[in-house]
Amino acid sequence: MFPWRAKNDSTDWLHTKDPYICDAVSNAILNKCTPDVAGTRIYVMEYPNSESAKVIIQSGIKKVIVLGEDKNQDDIEIQAGRILLSMAGVEVRYHTPSISSLLLDFVGTMAPITTNEDSWTSADEGLEREKIELEQNQQQLAKELLLREADYDASLVKDNGKSPIYISWQDYL
Repeated sequence: MFPWRAKNDSTDWLHTKDPYICDAVSNAILNKCTPDVAGTRIYVMEYPNSESAKVIIQSGIKKVIVLGEDKNQDDIEIQAGRILLSMAGVEVRYHTPSISSLLLDFVGTMAPITTNEDSWTSADEGLEREKIELEQNQQQLAKELLLREADYDASLVKDNGKSPIYISWQDYL
């Protein structure tokens, strides 16, 4: 029933998807797992447009972290968002990841990182050791990233994702 055409397919705004959708930033703020987001930060894929900026400001978010670089500098809605966030004193910074991907396991628990090099003897065990060490390094990197960027200590999550401190995905669903 709704016209899900791209913006450029039609000159009539009512025949685009824009008046009928809720953007990702607004959706994230409205469907949060906490009563209040005032003073927090939000991570976004692209610079917030004016509608997203208004929701960010009204919710009290103080910091916006944008993935990558500013690609839409000429977009008038992005320019308006930039003006609004600046006038409201919301800090915006760009983040370029140092790695291309990272696997996070939200179901299992992150065990302490330990290796026992004396227990490896054969070539096959050496390959298995490398595989385990790589997985442990990835876990450690994920742990440090979550702690640094989101102030989330994954080692505190126990009992298949349940924690007295954090709301898990299972609790949210």
